[in-house]
Parts: sequence; structure tokens; C-alpha cells
Amino acid sequence: MAPVCTPPDGLAERLQIAQTSALLAHTSTASVISTFAALAIAVYLAPTVGALAAAAWFGLKVGSALPRFVLGVQWRRKSLPQSRFPEINRRLIRLLMLDGAVWGVLGLWSVSWQSDGATGVMLGALSCVAMLATFGLQVQRAAAAAFVVPIMFPTSLALAARGDVFGLAAAGGAVLVLVQAMVTAFASERRISSEFVAQERLREALTERSAALQLASQASADLREALAEVQRQSAVKAMFLGTMSHELRTPLHGVLGLTELVLKKSPDADSAKKLSLVKASAEHLLELIGALLDMSRVDAGKLVLQLAPFDLTKELRTLADLYALRAESKGIAFSTRIQIAQPTWVNADAARLRQVLHNLLGNAIKFTKRGLVSLSVTESDGLFRFDAVDTGSGHPRRRLAVRLRRVPADTRDGGAPRRRQRAWIVDLSTTRRGDGGQHHRV
Repeated sequence: MAPVCTPPDGLAERLQIAQTSALLAHTSTASVISTFAALAIAVYLAPTVGALAAAAWFGLKVGSALPRFVLGVQWRRKSLPQSRFPEINRRLIRLLMLDGAVWGVLGLWSVSWQSDGATGVMLGALSCVAMLATFGLQVQRAAAAAFVVPIMFPTSLALAARGDVFGLAAAGGAVLVLVQAMVTAFASERRISSEFVAQERLREALTERSAALQLASQASADLREALAEVQRQSAVKAMFLGTMSHELRTPLHGVLGLTELVLKKSPDADSAKKLSLVKASAEHLLELIGALLDMSRVDAGKLVLQLAPFDLTKELRTLADLYALRAESKGIAFSTRIQIAQPTWVNADAARLRQVLHNLLGNAIKFTKRGLVSLSVTESDGLFRFDAVDTGSGHPRRRLAVRLRRVPADTRDGGAPRRRQRAWIVDLSTTRRGDGGQHHRV
């Protein structure tokens, strides 16, 4: 026989509640039917055992069935709380045992009769009662055993004790009925318990799925709210940058306009050079403001290169003149070593190249209190290399490099001279630090 299904922790109590409910569902009806069957048997037995004895046994049967009938009525009226079901289950099993004992008394009594025919009729009636009860009590083997064993086991012992052929044969039949009833009860409880556990697990899975869907819905709602908040903040940022751009561009355009007016008055060479540096710095600042307005660049975390031909040596001379003045005002030396042809036209993003070199040289001068800041530009194997070196007191020697990658080109746009020259494209992806050999993103 396969073992009875044992439900996991947390389901045993619910299984007992379900079993108790199933027992209570038909206990009142079963009590009424068994009482009428007992009445018929008592009427049949009256001529054999006497009306008084038959009535006394029927009274015992009614007394044992009445409490079960009351429990069934209370369950139908939903007046039994589930918290009391374990206690009610134990009480119901005791009542079933009492009712079975009353039927067992009838079996023991019938063995002493002189008529084997009457004994056989009673044995058949008890077997029917036991099998029908097993069908109704199969949801719980303890309930089936509590009712069937007191009926068939004492009767089989009493029949075997007679020692005659009828008694032994009848005892064997009673034992077979008892075994069949118990096997049926065990198998039924195993099947019902397995189905109950499966249903409960399915219910739990559906509950968890519903909870997960609810959490997902809540998370989706939170995500939509967060997205709306990000969009709102982005709109506010865009509005702020637009306003600040207007406010910053206005004075810068004034600076550029006044600088151009002064340059047109043909000042001396030194003043013209300094004014040109002021103009270049203002134009660079305008380019930076324009980059701030490009929200796609800011949000994506990268800058898209805008390629155009320009004279690299001219840009480097302007940059060198600007930082020579800044270094002079701070009392430090500044030198340049530009070892490339003049002019050298490249096809690159001039604004991004200026931005990188401004950052390198600006930080070098900022963190150098005394000593030297230098910029060198060399070409090797088709690549340009920019080295910004500072030797400030208390600081390690630092070297950063930006490379320009060579590409073939035969023409120039934007007013550049059409002559035999080399064209280059900027690669601002990496810089190299000389003191530690580490790579840094620009």
C-alpha cells in the first residue's frame, strides 16, 4: 500500500479543516438514514429477541446518532467557527466510534442467537452499514476506522470463537469486509489529500502571481511617474539653459563687438595681438555655451564631432599666446614646441580640440605655483601627438596626450586653399598619463 500523502507544513491544518467540513456536510443526513435502518432492523429482530430488547438497542442507536445530527445541523447553519474545527474533528471521531460500538453490540448479540439464518442476516446488514459508512467517511481514514472497526472486529472475533464451520466462515467474511473498508479509506484519503495539496499550491501560485502582477503594475506606475518627473526636470533644465544662454550670449556679443571695433581702429601690434586673444577666448566661450544647449549630447554623455577643415598651426599659435599671458601673470614659465609643418590643415572638430587643450593647459597652469608649463606637438607615423607637461613644486610630473588619426583627403571646403597637403581627423577618445601609464577618457 502506498503511504498516505502527508501535506507540507502550513497545509496540514487546512487539510484537517477541509476533512472536517466534508464529514459534517453529510453527517446529519447519514445519521437520519442510519437511524431509519436501525429501526427496520429492530422491527425485524423483535420476534426473535423480544420487543423490549429490540427497543432498547434502537434507543442506544438513536442516542449515539443524535449528537452527530446536531453537529451537522450546526455546520449547515454556519454556526461552527473554523477555529474550533480541530476540536470538533476529535469530537466527531469519538461520536463515530460510539455509533460503531452500538452497531458492534448488535453483531456480538447476533452471534449468540440460535438461528444461523438470523445471524447471517445481521452479519450482512452490518457489512452493508460498514461499506456504506466507508464511502461517506473516506475523506479521513481515522473517521472511517473509528466507525468500521468497532462494528466488524468484535463481531469477527465472536464468530471465530464459535469454532464451527459457520462461525469461521462468517468471521473470515467479516475480516475481509474490515480489510476492504480500511484499504478503501486509506487509498481515498491519500488521493483526496494529494488533490487538496495540489489545489492549495495552485491557489497559492495564483495568489503569488496576482501579487506579482499588482507589484508590477505598481512598479510600472512608479516608473511612469519617475519618467514624467525626469521629463519635467529635463524641460526645466532646458528652459534654464535657454535662459542662461541668452543672458550669457548678450554680454559676450557685446565684448566681441567692442573688440572688433577696437581692432578696426588699427591699434599697435602688441595691443592688436592681445585683443585678438580676447576675441578668441570669447568665441571659445560662445562655443561652450552652444554645447551646453545641445541636450542630446549632455543626456547621452558624449559629444558628436563636427568635422571641418582648419589650420592646426594657427589654432596652436593662438592658444599658445593666450596661455603665455596667463602663465606670465602667474609668474611661471610657459613654452611651446610645435614640430609640424606650417601651415598644417586638418579635417577635425576645432571646437572639441580647443576644449581639450584648454582643459589640459588650464589645469596645468592652475595647479602649478612655480616652475614650467609646456606644450609640444609632434607627428609620428601619421599621428599627431599633443603633450601638456607641468613641473609645479610638490606635484609629480604629469603628461597627457591627445592623438589625431590620419585619413586621406585631396580637397578642402570652407575657403581652405586647394593645394597639395595632408588632411587629418581628430580622435579624442583617449589620453595617456606619463607618470603612471594609465589611460583616461576625455
